[in-house]
Amino acid sequence: MFRIEETVDALMKLVGWEQPYNPAQMQLSTDLSESESGLYYQSVHPFLTLTNLISIAPDFTNTNWPVYEDDTEYLQGSIVRWEEDNKLYRATVTTNLPPSSRQWESFTSEKAFSDWLRTKTRGYVQKAITRYYTERMAKGTAKSIVDSRTLFDQAGRLLDREKYSGKWAGFELVPARYNGVTVKIDEIGLQFVSTSNITLYLLHSSHPAPLKTLRLDYTKTGGGLQWFKLDEPLYLPYVSEDTDAGGSYYLVYEQNENNKAIYKNRDWSKAPCGSCSSVDYSSYLAWSKYLEVHPFMVSQQVVDEGREGEPFMWDLADNEYTYLSNHGLNLRLSVVCDLTDFIIRHRAEFTDLILKSVAVDFLREMLYNANVRTNRNSLNVSKPDLVRLLDGDFDIDRKGNTVASRNGLIAELDNVYKALNFNFRGIDKVCQPCCNNGIRYTTT
Repeated sequence: MFRIEETVDALMKLVGWEQPYNPAQMQLSTDLSESESGLYYQSVHPFLTLTNLISIAPDFTNTNWPVYEDDTEYLQGSIVRWEEDNKLYRATVTTNLPPSSRQWESFTSEKAFSDWLRTKTRGYVQKAITRYYTERMAKGTAKSIVDSRTLFDQAGRLLDREKYSGKWAGFELVPARYNGVTVKIDEIGLQFVSTSNITLYLLHSSHPAPLKTLRLDYTKTGGGLQWFKLDEPLYLPYVSEDTDAGGSYYLVYEQNENNKAIYKNRDWSKAPCGSCSSVDYSSYLAWSKYLEVHPFMVSQQVVDEGREGEPFMWDLADNEYTYLSNHGLNLRLSVVCDLTDFIIRHRAEFTDLILKSVAVDFLREMLYNANVRTNRNSLNVSKPDLVRLLDGDFDIDRKGNTVASRNGLIAELDNVYKALNFNFRGIDKVCQPCCNNGIRYTTT
């Protein structure tokens, strides 16, 4: 897997769109012209001009935008025409104030075109990296290692109630030291004596502030176990952009009189009893290769008063490990090959992939776009030329059939994917191992 938004954000500025030389022409938003590599999409082929792109974009100039109406709530991103100055405005936040307020920004056809170009480019970057990941999955070098498993089966006994200590409690979570192997927490289970609002914090030993804050409303009466499916999973990679290699994650909450936990009666310092629960034992054998779980408590010094009561990374020497209690917590997790941080760290290696892939998709858009405007902005390219550019010239095989010679941009792009797949083999024995398919013999 890969985390789409983070990956695409990191790759968007690898290659940019070059601004027109004539300042009187339509200018792009500055973020579109940023290029970490110094390369621009227009360099792939002369057909990729802004004039040709404008011809396949929606006609923003002649769009009939709705007129602003008083006492109407407009969602963020809404575009209206304000009759007082006959200009267009876009809401920067959800608002019911008029465009004269700071909650709106002026909107022009140039901004509209930049938005369209940004959205298209982002979609094509995502398409490129999705294909890269799919090909790695097909080769068995990107996979799910452990599918959805819980830390333990069944809830704790209602009489096993934890005593209130006025401390912070939770799990120390130590992922295995494999690059690309990521523990993904999809659901969190809570079991307390009575209903309570629980605020959980995810911290890392190398990061001072919480990485995530979760507010869960425990509504079970009678001490039942309640599962919460997270809107966004918690990812625990061995190393990432936010955390150093190694270290530990901490999932904690502040104990008080209203959230007394019911604990699972087992010893967390060793494997569960195999004859007592085969489900617990098989789950433990699956996830324990990639994750260590240590229940712990720490005194109130975990709270940094300068951060309004939110936990601040404390001195780990103060941890009190409590292996006979899970503090009312359970986790449903998976272990996956997550290429996100790997791609981000090695993004320079993906420059040619992004350059050619986005260029090919925009040329395809020119070829198959049925809405090309037949006016002064008409596409200045013939369809046969585009087909030849993408597919290459055609040859005649031994049977007299017409076949592509594989010298077009699409063939070049295929070669880039093959080179990337070969270049990253053997980096990690779990998620990016060597893929040796042996020697193939063919006849000609």
